[in-house]
Amino acid sequence: MAKPLTLYDIAGQYQELLTLDDMDLPEKAVKDTLEGLQGELEMKAISVAAYFQNLDCFAQQIKTAEDRMAAKRKAVEKRIKSIKDYLKANMEATAIKKIQCPEYTISVVKSQASVQIDNPLVLPDKFVKYEPKILRAEIKKAIDAGEKVPGASLKPGTHLLVR
Repeated sequence: MAKPLTLYDIAGQYQELLTLDDMDLPEKAVKDTLEGLQGELEMKAISVAAYFQNLDCFAQQIKTAEDRMAAKRKAVEKRIKSIKDYLKANMEATAIKKIQCPEYTISVVKSQASVQIDNPLVLPDKFVKYEPKILRAEIKKAIDAGEKVPGASLKPGTHLLVR
């Protein structure tokens, strides 16, 4: 049994026929072969599109599950922080620094000092890092309006649309 042709194989044969310089083959035979290959290519393309749409649905299901799990994780982390803050506040209010049990020790200890930014606008430049942000949409608008933008140009492209 012959192995079915892949989309790549069909496209290659189609291209080969389009560039064929051999005058030995009748024009009708070449035309019929091209039509047959085009039909095969279209059927294969439909199958490939159905497959990637199926994968896209699966990817969306995974993303939805990830988002749901991330929301649950964040809720649990928020609850943990709230309970820890509650315990710390009550230990500090009662001046209890340490509680021991067989499983663990609970202690209120001094932390390393953290930096608090009171006014970021007056910080010296050596303490602030500005990341350049390229405004691609603004560049496109400018070029579309006829403006020359040094270091940028519009690059035509293609994309696959399946409706």
